Amino acid sequence: YSCNKVTSSVKKVIIQCFTNLLLYYPMNEKLQELWTQGILSVKEDPKIKSKDKIHKIIKTIILDNIVAFKNQKESTVNTLPWNILHVIIKKKLINEFTLICGRWATSGYLNKRKFEAIKTHINTTNNVAAWTLL
Repeated sequence: YSCNKVTSSVKKVIIQCFTNLLLYYPMNEKLQELWTQGILSVKEDPKIKSKDKIHKIIKTIILDNIVAFKNQKESTVNTLPWNILHVIIKKKLINEFTLICGRWATSGYLNKRKFEAIKTHINTTNNVAAWTLL
């Protein structure tokens, strides 16, 4: 029993540390790949709290940092969601990510304002990634 608690606690710390590294080095492509593969592989953790934490982190990294295309150059953090989405597409992790998008939709996170920002990325270098979110 205590081993399971430690494992869950350790996972949370690792995920948070890895996320902090990603936010500190948002343009590091290798870190983007490792974070994406790692976070999507543990998102189905049987512990409900862990799953909620992972979904919140993914929302923070991707959804909360999406801005209109014309504004994304203002911060490397605003290009990070698109880089992560490109990794998801490249690594064929769409099915795993679609479940998260469904959760965002039912939770109201994908609101009109966010949809408008996403739509500005259609017919840009983020076209496929934008359609993945829509």
